[in-house]
Amino acid sequence: AIQIDAALILDTKRRQYAAEELVQELGRRYPPNQRPHPIILGLTERDIFGPKTNFVFSWQAPQAGLGVLSTHRFVAGLDDFYEPAVIGTRRVGLQLLSTTGSLLGFTRPTQPDCPLAYPNDLYEFLLKSTKLCDSEIEQRDRLLKTKGGSTQPFGDRKNDEIGRLYQKYYFE
Repeated sequence: AIQIDAALILDTKRRQYAAEELVQELGRRYPPNQRPHPIILGLTERDIFGPKTNFVFSWQAPQAGLGVLSTHRFVAGLDDFYEPAVIGTRRVGLQLLSTTGSLLGFTRPTQPDCPLAYPNDLYEFLLKSTKLCDSEIEQRDRLLKTKGGSTQPFGDRKNDEIGRLYQKYYFE
């Protein structure tokens, strides 16, 4: 976890973080030649916005390998009978798929239920599936063929853990 001075990124009138400022601050803190990974993705609990938007779920600078994701709209207003920790985590996980796909340069699908499709609001976001669509699978596989290393089976223990998490958070 890192702390960023709110004065650098908070729009006091909107009471939201400026997503572009957050991405720029990540770039200052993690210059490309000093990063442990080519992609850095920050998470914040505060609502964020981008230029000419009321809010965004996430903001990316793919050419810089930087992004930020807000958890705010995914958990705000979830009543206890909805299992807020489970549903909130599922929503954030789904947005992580979309944000990461964007950072990797994937083309967004036009089918609204695909995880990487662009939603205009929370209602459209809630229509998304966690299962990758064919175009997303093709892009993933192409990326893995060009940049992936040697493959090794996960093994039973890791497969069981992945299965448990998929079941707990309702992933397909």
